[in-house]
Amino acid sequence: MLVNIHRLLLATALLVFALGSQAQQWTLEQCLDSARVNNRGLKMAQNEGEIATSRHQEAQYARIPKLIANGEYKYFMDLPTQLLPMSIFGGPEGQFKDAQFGVPHSITANLQLVMPIYDPMTQGAVRTTGIAEKLGEIKALKTEEQVVQDISALYYNAQVLHHQMAYLDSNIINSAALLNTLSLLRQQLLATGTDVAKVQLQHDQAQSSLLKLQSTYDHLLDLLRFSIGLPLDRPFDIVADVMLPTALDPATTRTLDQHMVGLQSDVLSSELRLLQQSRLPSLSLFGAYGTTGYGYDGSPNEFLDFYPLSFAGVSLKYPLFNGMVTRKKIEQKRLELSNSRVQVEQVDEKLDLDRKNASRQIALAESNLVDSRSRIALAEQVYGQVLLQQREGLVGLTEVLLADNALREAQQEHIAAMIDYLRGTLELQRVNGQLTHYPKN
Repeated sequence: MLVNIHRLLLATALLVFALGSQAQQWTLEQCLDSARVNNRGLKMAQNEGEIATSRHQEAQYARIPKLIANGEYKYFMDLPTQLLPMSIFGGPEGQFKDAQFGVPHSITANLQLVMPIYDPMTQGAVRTTGIAEKLGEIKALKTEEQVVQDISALYYNAQVLHHQMAYLDSNIINSAALLNTLSLLRQQLLATGTDVAKVQLQHDQAQSSLLKLQSTYDHLLDLLRFSIGLPLDRPFDIVADVMLPTALDPATTRTLDQHMVGLQSDVLSSELRLLQQSRLPSLSLFGAYGTTGYGYDGSPNEFLDFYPLSFAGVSLKYPLFNGMVTRKKIEQKRLELSNSRVQVEQVDEKLDLDRKNASRQIALAESNLVDSRSRIALAEQVYGQVLLQQREGLVGLTEVLLADNALREAQQEHIAAMIDYLRGTLELQRVNGQLTHYPKN
């Protein structure tokens, strides 16, 4: 009964796999192109870059003259009261008389113009937001680089898992053939029930492993769908053949991490300069042109008269003392800038370390790939010979199982070497700045 259940599950898994193989196969480049358009994380990063651009434009617009229209109407239920010195009317000095002046209706309308001539804070803000705009662009590209790296890793893992299932499927076929042979030998009293049980256990374990690998493979495809913006119910599959890079580009460019820490240091330098310039004066022109109307609605002297009003002037603002706050901020910013420069050196050294480690990993993986292919070929030859000898009664089941295990170990070594090589090449492309390039213009 247990054997029948395993066979049913295996048949179901193979059917699902066969149906999935009929789905459209996407190359890695197609997946990456789809992610650049549909990946939600990348869209948010691009929006953040647009926000930084808008902030830079906002800072630039602060240097444009401002024109303001003002209008105001007041109705005084109680007219303003003024104190008049009685000496004006011949009274004693030091005594005052209260009096209400004005009319109940007051209308004011004017245009005000303010034009900055020199403002160090505005100029510093333009400079800082300009650097922040470039930094936002770098962050968007960094997100794209991370998306490329993640999707490539998922794609490579799916390809490797596909090969692992192919190996396991071949092993299941071999164990099924061996199980069938032993069953016949047992009927002829040439094999024991223990021998059959050992092979049956190995066969069942392989079937269970294949089902687990199929589930993991389906999960990887779902992750790829999610990452590249496809509906989860859309038929989708990958190209199973692993195209191992044979010649990597040795050229290195300035990576996004280096661009990012460099621009972060530039932002801190600009902020420090802005704090220092906050002690400088600012100069601006201002002016206004308008009219003021006064109205009275009491009989018999109702009136509403308007009088022109215009003026122009210069405004000078010079900060004298703010309680040592600016000085402390400058000290803090200098320390932040010092840490940023140390971080630049740290990133450069870390990239060199990662580059050497990736190159070492690729070289080792290349050697293991060559060796593992040879070991697989040899293990397959040995397994075939031992299986033939077992059929002729020259060796026992133990030798067959040992040869089968040796074949599986060689296959697993090949899978591990393939994974190491793909990961190493992907990491080397990252540290060489070849996954996503920062535009030169």
